[in-house]
Amino acid sequence: MHYRLAEQSDIDDLYHWINDPDTRAMSLNINEIEYDEHRRWFLEKLSSDDNVLVMALDNKQKIGNVRFEKRQSAARVSINLNPDFRGQGVGAEFLVVSEKFIPENWHLKLLMAEIRPENIASIKTFINAGYRPENAPENNNALDGDIVVYVKSCPQIILKRRAKPE
Repeated sequence: MHYRLAEQSDIDDLYHWINDPDTRAMSLNINEIEYDEHRRWFLEKLSSDDNVLVMALDNKQKIGNVRFEKRQSAARVSINLNPDFRGQGVGAEFLVVSEKFIPENWHLKLLMAEIRPENIASIKTFINAGYRPENAPENNNALDGDIVVYVKSCPQIILKRRAKPE
């Protein structure tokens, strides 16, 4: 796999992935996204200094997208994989590698992901990428509609960036 920042040419792929029925069912907003709304959102995020969109590719085939949205000293993280690549174990590595694209001048203390408790695949992906639950309900007795926040401390990321290659 190789990685790059998202480009305007990625707009249609992301649009199809976000409207995939499985994606909509596990998203915080379960409603289908209209193309014009997606286009405005995507172009705004692409040009924003407070957003980083990273693409993963394998032999020119697009695997997925990770987005970091800066919010003061934290960044909200989301991942969406091409439906053809789901369940293949690529998400955790993609999350970790994507962290290298976070601008150093963001000075983050925390990365956070908001995940529906029934989204087991995303929960496993974020845990395997080093995230830990911040507000997980006891015995997994989440109320319908509850969101679990998974966090990762940014000093871990900074230390990895500064580590000398072996």
